[in-house]
Amino acid sequence: MTESIYKVHIGDFFVEPRMLNHLRITHGGAMIRECDSALGLLAEKYVNGRVLTVSIRDFSFKQRTHVGDRIDFEVTMIATSTHTMTFYVNVLMLGFGRQPVSVGEGVFVFIAVDENFNPSPVPALEVHSSDQEKFIRAVRKRYGLSLDDVAVA
Repeated sequence: MTESIYKVHIGDFFVEPRMLNHLRITHGGAMIRECDSALGLLAEKYVNGRVLTVSIRDFSFKQRTHVGDRIDFEVTMIATSTHTMTFYVNVLMLGFGRQPVSVGEGVFVFIAVDENFNPSPVPALEVHSSDQEKFIRAVRKRYGLSLDDVAVA
């Protein structure tokens, strides 16, 4: 059985001054870089090998973040193909004694590659609960992705 990647929390970090733009808020590119790196590590673990980012299908910023804000990525794999993995990420701002606040979200696609950068196989997505299936279907629908091949294993 393949490990489930459903609402996995990764990439916990604090916004640092070097991540700010000229308006003194977190630069969008810095947030995407952190997200891409964290997702890449998760994708490498999933395939037990190398991966490359194919595309960032979508990324939206919902709220500003500042120095000292604690950021976490809640990630769900929403699709696989022969060589690719598609992930939905919800960017959360965490606070002590507060509920997490969604400050962004997006869809990233990675390709598995061998040591010569040729495509390599990706294990098929396995859905382990009806809640996971409903969540994946809702995300795919929201982003205009195919609703095929989502079924509880």
